[in-house]
Amino acid sequence: LTRGFFPGPARDTALRTRLERVAQRKGVECLYRWLARVDPPSALRIQPRDLKRLIRALEVYLLTGRPLTDHFASTEPALPEYRIVTFALSVEKAETAARVAQRVDAQFEGGLLQEVRGLLARGVPETVHPFSGLVYRQIMEHLGGERDEAATRELIVRENRRYAKRQLIWFRKEPNLRWIHAAGGREETLEEVARALTAMESVPDGPADP
Repeated sequence: LTRGFFPGPARDTALRTRLERVAQRKGVECLYRWLARVDPPSALRIQPRDLKRLIRALEVYLLTGRPLTDHFASTEPALPEYRIVTFALSVEKAETAARVAQRVDAQFEGGLLQEVRGLLARGVPETVHPFSGLVYRQIMEHLGGERDEAATRELIVRENRRYAKRQLIWFRKEPNLRWIHAAGGREETLEEVARALTAMESVPDGPADP
């Protein structure tokens, strides 16, 4: 949002239909491998089974001859009159793993399975886009008999850890990020951000800290 939106291209229904057919015949992973070849940064950002975003990224590439990442890089900022300061949080790998496991446990204890069963009972199709995303996709597989609940929990934890790793790789390539080595939701983290902002008030714009 701080960098603006690139203008187009518009939705191409025929092209999207062809890409959907490729996914049906060869699997969504085929589209992901294709995107990884033509636009590696977008492949890092998009989940391998996120059909909607994979199709959009490939659609932009096929219609313009340029990867989506290039379009983003050349987009004019939407708020040129403001100085945008972006912070990223970094925590130890072990803490990330523990927080992921706790979050998955909380989702199950909060009624995740009951939520999905209720949606299906009310007639929500299994093919809707949210059911193809991380967590919901594994729940749908569990309800379809592919694995038991314990194995499903373990799989969701593993997939979330992999996704967190991919996110970190992607964020490390982001320009002008200021890294805070602390977890979110803690008073000391907010205090460190406040100190950094105070220190920046008297410093002109320049490159981000390495």
